[in-house]
Amino acid sequence: MNFLKSLNTNDIFISISYLSSIFSLIITILVYRNLSKIRKQYMFTARIPEINQKLSKIASSISERLDMFDGFTPTIEKLLVEAEINLKSMNRKSSGSLKKYSDFLIADINRIGKHRSFFDKVTFNVFRKSINDKNSQKKILEDIHISLHKVVSQCNENIEDSKWDLK
Repeated sequence: MNFLKSLNTNDIFISISYLSSIFSLIITILVYRNLSKIRKQYMFTARIPEINQKLSKIASSISERLDMFDGFTPTIEKLLVEAEINLKSMNRKSSGSLKKYSDFLIADINRIGKHRSFFDKVTFNVFRKSINDKNSQKKILEDIHISLHKVVSQCNENIEDSKWDLK
């Protein structure tokens, strides 16, 4: 009994308020993380099929250009820029292996693209000089084409899986 009498009630309330404040901060962080996951899932469900369709069309266009390949023409450069933009948009809305594949593909496109900033042009100029012959350029474009199909296929699988997640 002496112990309870020795405690100041103000100290108890202060301790309880500190603990509840820390507890509410933890709850707020958890709620924010869960809301972010829900938002990302919604964005994935709403936008990814459209982006995937665009990437599929770009892959088909690249495939057509590969048949009559004559170097990195402005049309191919434009297709690569469109693919990069769509992949970056997909990156913000996806996670896991799809995000990893699209990151790798964006890096590959950035390495060969002429549409980079001055710093990137200086950095990758050595790489571009090493791919001056058309055979190696075609091989690189074929690799990008295959990687783009890989991303599209992975995206299709994720879309199918997300249908089951929502039910």
